[in-house]
Amino acid sequence: MDKVLVVDDDPKELVTFQEWFKVLYHFDVSIASDGEKAIDILKKGDISVFCTGMNIPKVGGLELLAYVSRHYPEMPCIVLSEFGVPWFPEKQNRQAVLYYVEKPVHPEALATAIFVGLVLNDEGVAFKGISVRSYLPLVWESQKTCVLNIESRKKGSGTIYFSDGQIIDASYKDLSAKEAVVEMSRWEKIKFEFSDLPEEMRGKSSNINMMGLLDISWRAKRPKKLPAPAPTSLTISKDQPDIPPRPEKKEKPLYPQDKLKKILRDAGQTLRGIQGYQAAGILNTEWEVLAEDTVKDIDFSDFSELMQTMVATSSDVIEKKNIGKCQSLTLHTQKHTVILLNTGKSYQVVIVMAPGSNWYFAKCRVEGGF
Repeated sequence: MDKVLVVDDDPKELVTFQEWFKVLYHFDVSIASDGEKAIDILKKGDISVFCTGMNIPKVGGLELLAYVSRHYPEMPCIVLSEFGVPWFPEKQNRQAVLYYVEKPVHPEALATAIFVGLVLNDEGVAFKGISVRSYLPLVWESQKTCVLNIESRKKGSGTIYFSDGQIIDASYKDLSAKEAVVEMSRWEKIKFEFSDLPEEMRGKSSNINMMGLLDISWRAKRPKKLPAPAPTSLTISKDQPDIPPRPEKKEKPLYPQDKLKKILRDAGQTLRGIQGYQAAGILNTEWEVLAEDTVKDIDFSDFSELMQTMVATSSDVIEKKNIGKCQSLTLHTQKHTVILLNTGKSYQVVIVMAPGSNWYFAKCRVEGGF
């Protein structure tokens, strides 16, 4: 059985994860509430996936990730972020082994990320290690003052200097600071190590905007809401002429077809990486195919008709039992595993997998991405 290590500073949360995964999933979870215990477990056990928060006692989350990069470079890592999650306009390569999950963490969201890591291990593609580009936002989030030494087997060594999470200088060969940051951001399968910022560099300022330079934005956990406008009173004079009503605007479709195609295309990048994936499609409430993605010669309309028949048949039984509407359905046959998910919006999703494939992870990906 695969082993997963989860490190967090909340012992109650750790126990919740351990119990939840023990009942529902086929991997063993070890827990640690501080960095020293985490390193002991890493040394003793054959850990497949490593999950850590940032505010960890004794040895912090950044240092733990640096430790993993040096000793277990191919181990998929998951960061439990309290601040939010970074967004890369150009998505990280699926072979990168660093993922972000936003706190408060729902066990199912964490399980989905863990399954990604396990799939990478099973398929033997987790060989690029943590990338510099995916790691730097953590230094920014932690507002760390330090020297980050980066070692690449192919590129050599480089250094980035931070003050309160901001880059104040960087060095690699004869490049300028900005050029060095951009160059090192492309490195993968690297080793990290921290050291103290020299006294003479403390208080130094810089105009290097790391997040802008690397085209990274931060998706905050709780976006600010504008206050509702105060109610105003309206007085209508009796002498005021009648105002003709405004013509009613025709409502646009909630999800235009081109947007649905983009949603499916983005999700397909992950779905195509799952062994056994065959097809996925988005259907409207009338069971018409709005967008589809296939990797085999599959007539997706056949699956649309099949799931429509299945739902129509089961709905009669469900209504008689007074259970409610069918929200999802999974059909296993000798040739396919077909999953239907009602998104609760103006469309539904169908994915087709091969028998014996990791269909549960595909289902989690659809639920998390739509």
